[in-house]
Amino acid sequence: MGNGVTNIESFSFMGCSSLTSIIIPEGVTSIHDWTFIGCSSLTSITIPNGVTYIGNSSFYNCSGLTSVIIGYSVKYIGDAAFWNCHSLKSIIIPNSVTHIGESAFIRCTDLTSVTIPESVTKIGEGAFSGCSNLKSIAVEEGNEVYDSRDKCNAIIETATNTLHTGCMNTIIPESVTDIGNAAFLYCDSLKSITIPDGVTSIGEYAFSRCRNLKSVTIGSGMTSLGEYAFRGCGSLEEIHCYAVDPPDVSENTFEEVEASEVKLFVPSRSNRKYKEHPIWGLFHILDVGTGIDEIGQQTTVNRQRTIYNLAGQRLSKPQKGLNIRNGKIVLIK
Repeated sequence: MGNGVTNIESFSFMGCSSLTSIIIPEGVTSIHDWTFIGCSSLTSITIPNGVTYIGNSSFYNCSGLTSVIIGYSVKYIGDAAFWNCHSLKSIIIPNSVTHIGESAFIRCTDLTSVTIPESVTKIGEGAFSGCSNLKSIAVEEGNEVYDSRDKCNAIIETATNTLHTGCMNTIIPESVTDIGNAAFLYCDSLKSITIPDGVTSIGEYAFSRCRNLKSVTIGSGMTSLGEYAFRGCGSLEEIHCYAVDPPDVSENTFEEVEASEVKLFVPSRSNRKYKEHPIWGLFHILDVGTGIDEIGQQTTVNRQRTIYNLAGQRLSKPQKGLNIRNGKIVLIK
């Protein structure tokens, strides 16, 4: 690519499956949509300083790409820009970037960590969906739109307290009120999740296709689960739902889940409500608590775990007598 080039036009290298490397000249300012789509042999790319725009699907399905260096002038990363770059092991997003598009890094399955700089003001839905090996997510301090409070390994919209993006190691903070659309979409490494009492809604596709998700705990404040929220969660074994009134769900919220084979633990006083519900009633419904264990003094209880009384009300600390912890009735002496 010769000097004097300022823009790499759409489809310029589309389908060049034998292309292994390319040098982008310093004068380039924009990489347009679909530029390198399907360049499956391309292993590394350096986007020089001066480039401000990476277009939609610009590196779509560059499956051999292991290294990307993004220059410090890039402001915009488009929708699906690095879709299915499943060999990409790391990415450094410079502090110049303000916009990360929808599905920008979807299915980058080898990506293990990501840091969102303080400059970013917009992250599209599903930007990191399908990054099944993603273990660490952090937002730099000083970002005015997003945060990773309490070292939660997630991206949270600060103003709305909505969890935008999670990963296998996410611990949802008590201050979160909503789980956003596609927050954990295609998170195959997620095996269990606890949703605290302050969360009132789960968005569309939030946990869709989490194929190894086995256990879900839903806090007492939940009021609604969006369409396809748990679609394709075929390994789901049990749900502990502490909401007294069955949360609103649609007929496709649990699409492709064998509800009759999933244990649903609910507060005893709400058993009938859940059984009579057209969707929740399809599950194998049991009262919260399946046995009594003596656990001695209160100090043996993990204080980070949510504890309830037999009425399904959350307790700030264990009380003497019967308590509910992790779906089991325990006796505190």
